Amino acid sequence: MGICSAAISYGSRRLSVPPPDADIDQLGEFQAQLLELLAQDLSLEAMQKRLNEDEAFAAFRAYVHGCEPRMLEVAALLVKKWGKRSTLGGKLTEG
Repeated sequence: MGICSAAISYGSRRLSVPPPDADIDQLGEFQAQLLELLAQDLSLEAMQKRLNEDEAFAAFRAYVHGCEPRMLEVAALLVKKWGKRSTLGGKLTEG
């Protein structure tokens, strides 16, 4: 199954959305890795570098390239405030 990115228009901006044909396991792993990344005390530049270079995000590279910097900053704040560790496997989950 191929992975493609999609974009939607919102006013004059094009927003990136995850690929609609993504494998559910791939998407789940991407989301888990993204939550872990956002929970770390990294600068915006360091987060962007990891998203662009880390193999864990490779299948969703087109999506992460379309992420607005401010979205990453806000997402990191939300994960740090509301994220919690699951009792199963110790993975970070949404609060």
